[in-house]
Amino acid sequence: MSKRHPLVRFSKKYEEILGRYSDGNICVTKAMQTFLNDKWGIKSTVLYDKPFDNFGKANLEDWHKVFLKYTDLSEGKDESKFTKINEEGIVELKSDRPVLIVSSTSWTPDEDFSLLFDAMKEYDKDCNLPKAFCVVTGKGPEKEKYKKLIKEFPFKNVQWSFPWLEPEDYPILIGSADLGICLHMSSSNLDLPMKVLDMFGCEVPVLAVKYDCIGELVHENTNGLLFDTDQELAKQIKMILEGFPSKCNKLNKFRENLKNYPKWQSNWNSNALPIFSNDQ
Repeated sequence: MSKRHPLVRFSKKYEEILGRYSDGNICVTKAMQTFLNDKWGIKSTVLYDKPFDNFGKANLEDWHKVFLKYTDLSEGKDESKFTKINEEGIVELKSDRPVLIVSSTSWTPDEDFSLLFDAMKEYDKDCNLPKAFCVVTGKGPEKEKYKKLIKEFPFKNVQWSFPWLEPEDYPILIGSADLGICLHMSSSNLDLPMKVLDMFGCEVPVLAVKYDCIGELVHENTNGLLFDTDQELAKQIKMILEGFPSKCNKLNKFRENLKNYPKWQSNWNSNALPIFSNDQ
């Protein structure tokens, strides 16, 4: 639907006029708050999206069960590419496991998958780096194109999987990851990607495409890094995974900073409920 479509134009004017007469307005970024104030004279309160409670650090047993459900992630009845059951019958991480990198994409030109594809081709050249396993979720028009390109490229140290996950498995898989990649580009430069919040809720650091307001969510050198090009992304992945799994200090620092990341309910109680109180 184009910007000049009658319904789009009506909706814009509807929000512009009625927003000035409301008792309170909520927006999702400071960038949007500034836009509403400067363009339409609308005052608003910023309420950042937060992950729901089911996005958290799952235990190894849950990881193991999910890995075994998907062919690309399992290696038999009781062993996955990342976990195994030891002699005492306890699930543990493999010492030689690959790095688990996750990304969720719409497979559209708005989320340029070539950035990750080309970055991992560069990563693959260095045999001194840990082996990597990239799990990419989502559906979209460019998925088959990139699956074909990946199949044709002779990766040696990088493996790929494109599972369609059960809803209950998605938070667990995200929580099992070592690193998240976000390719989202905001067309308005006023919104933030929910997929990053899901990763943060699971204490997974994120490397994200840079755009105007993404810094409100991904704080550089605190919970992740921002990149513009595939070369920059490749450099960041190499740097952050150096010493994996036991001596990757920067990755561990980012993960530590994400502990106790606020969830949706506490965020709502602190920032939204006061707007609806009688004191406003």
